[in-house]
Amino acid sequence: MLGRVFRSRGRRERRSAACLTRRKSEGALGECVERGQRREAAAEGRAAGRGTGSHALRQARRFVVVGVLAALLDYGSYRLLLLADVPIDPAKAVGFILGTTLSYLLNRSWTFGAAGRAHVVGRFLALYATTLVINVAVNAVLVRLLDGVTGRITIAWLVAQGVASALNFLGMRYLVFPARPAPEEAPHD
Repeated sequence: MLGRVFRSRGRRERRSAACLTRRKSEGALGECVERGQRREAAAEGRAAGRGTGSHALRQARRFVVVGVLAALLDYGSYRLLLLADVPIDPAKAVGFILGTTLSYLLNRSWTFGAAGRAHVVGRFLALYATTLVINVAVNAVLVRLLDGVTGRITIAWLVAQGVASALNFLGMRYLVFPARPAPEEAPHD
């Protein structure tokens, strides 16, 4: 069974490569459509983590929109908890968790189009547990280092958020919601 899958994938890759080589020599690279090979090549690229430029850019833009919304919830709740005399580290953790929940729901359904993939919750939680620790640690270090600096809470929050956001995008794109591989085609033998 596994051998057949690899042989099938090898044939598909050879056909895609042959089509791309042929079209490139003809100057019509974008017209590689025989037997759906352009779609297969794009799907294989996304499955390998490369993705198409416009697809990755669209995901990045959506991730930023979702991130801004989640950051507003995170920062707003963080500041409200600080006003209620909750210590900095627990307030930061609660804000992060609220923002994370919103981020998961919107990124799963809108950014990465993985609404039907409930099995990814474990990977998402592992990623965000890791970035929660990093986020709170960066924030704590900067709050202490910036002691006496006006706006230190906001500066520390922004830097911690930036670090966590970069790690979260990479983790979500490649680990939590990776592009689905193209369906295996039946052997043509």
